[in-house]
Amino acid sequence: MEGSNMLLDTAPVFADGVGNSPLNARHTLGNISYDIFSIIVLLLWDPKCLEPYPHWERGPVGPHFPTTASHVCRRWRSYALGTPSLWSTLRFTQSNPDRTILTYQIWLARTFPDAPLDITIGHQPFHAASVKHAKAIMRLIMPHVGRWRSLRVDPVPVKIFRFIFDRWGTAEAPMLEVLKVFGTEFSPHLAKSKWQIKLSINRHTPSLKELVTRALPLAHLAEAVNTHLQVLRLTHPDFKLAEVDANVNLVHLILKHFPKLRALTFSSDVHLYKPSAFRTRFPVTNEKPLSRLYHSALTEIMISPPNNYQARIIESLALPSLRYILTPERLDESIPLALLPVISRHHSFPNLVCLRLRPNYVHNGGGGYVIDPLNNTYLDHLEGALQESPDLRALTFTHVDLDGG
Repeated sequence: MEGSNMLLDTAPVFADGVGNSPLNARHTLGNISYDIFSIIVLLLWDPKCLEPYPHWERGPVGPHFPTTASHVCRRWRSYALGTPSLWSTLRFTQSNPDRTILTYQIWLARTFPDAPLDITIGHQPFHAASVKHAKAIMRLIMPHVGRWRSLRVDPVPVKIFRFIFDRWGTAEAPMLEVLKVFGTEFSPHLAKSKWQIKLSINRHTPSLKELVTRALPLAHLAEAVNTHLQVLRLTHPDFKLAEVDANVNLVHLILKHFPKLRALTFSSDVHLYKPSAFRTRFPVTNEKPLSRLYHSALTEIMISPPNNYQARIIESLALPSLRYILTPERLDESIPLALLPVISRHHSFPNLVCLRLRPNYVHNGGGGYVIDPLNNTYLDHLEGALQESPDLRALTFTHVDLDGG
């Protein structure tokens, strides 16, 4: 939930005329207007500062500011309690969430019945794979499944992961816009089991716009065919282990299924996992892609790490709306010089804003790589590539010898 619009979700409700300060009132903290109170909250409390990602081991930072603000005086308490959106972010990131659950029961009583909820289930309550904590959390949030706006599940033991999604089952979450599911060591066990998520993203989360998964077996995404999905971020070791053509085919399959997709992340990050558990799980064939795929909506793509399949994927696509090719840090990604002929000839990326070029490398026959001797030839297509990208604002060369290739 963005801080800038947090207080605008619902109209504030005040008691005893609070907020109607007389014109001659003294200017103290006790008689400020609701507008000033809103500015103070927006300046001093950003819900995103409590976000545990990417440092999962670090819990929430600092006290809950709306709670602190509600203890300043009667007026501030009325303002805070009259703004339901201040109490709609639920984070279970404590080793013992019992007190937090009791607190959230009070918070939920303060929110309007249709006020959206943003929920994070961290790994901290489950160090001992405590099903007791999982049951308590799901008992609290499931009656409000119709109000979920975002749900994040961090790496948890496999039985906790299964319990959470079994408890959710097929309950409809019509307001859910963001779903983030992260896994680490539990994923190989899920890959070997017959257990499947019962949730159908298409039927049960019709408003879903952003789906982020990390190390979740890809077979579990078979139902993810919501054509309204706009952001898809996939991280999985299979991408590193599969053949190049299989990765190209998977990206083509994704873009065909999601015609409105605007951002795609395709990452392997293989060092976090046990690769042997996934070698037979890749669901896409290794057949050579038949043609270039056209997708009109995609504006940004991130393929990491930049290895041999990055160039093959990019050259297989025609993306007229593409603006950025990014790194995981959301910086401009470098692409090999070998792609210049593709950009120059096929009018693939006419709206590209930034172009960062690096040398192309080829196998040396001994298991290593050497600089491609054709780099100079590829540079001959630079002028044509620039003409095909009229919106280009930045051109960068990384380790490129413009004289000797």
